[in-house]
Amino acid sequence: MTDGSFNQEMQKVFRTSNVFTKEKCTSCWAKFYCSGGCAANAQHYSGSISEPYELGCEMEKKRLECALALKALEFLDEEE
Repeated sequence: MTDGSFNQEMQKVFRTSNVFTKEKCTSCWAKFYCSGGCAANAQHYSGSISEPYELGCEMEKKRLECALALKALEFLDEEE
């Protein structure tokens, strides 16, 4: 990439990599919050940007669970 060339095959891979094409993402409740995770992490840990990084997925879901719980508690406090 530093020589000014452009890898069109890699562009195609990125173009088709999303939460609707990643098998593990299609049934995940958090898919629209993380958008399928970080492609660099996926490539590094699984060897493919189409295979989500599992630890990253679990951490993101836990963050979302905590954020939703805090927001629900905040809402309940406002109601009282």
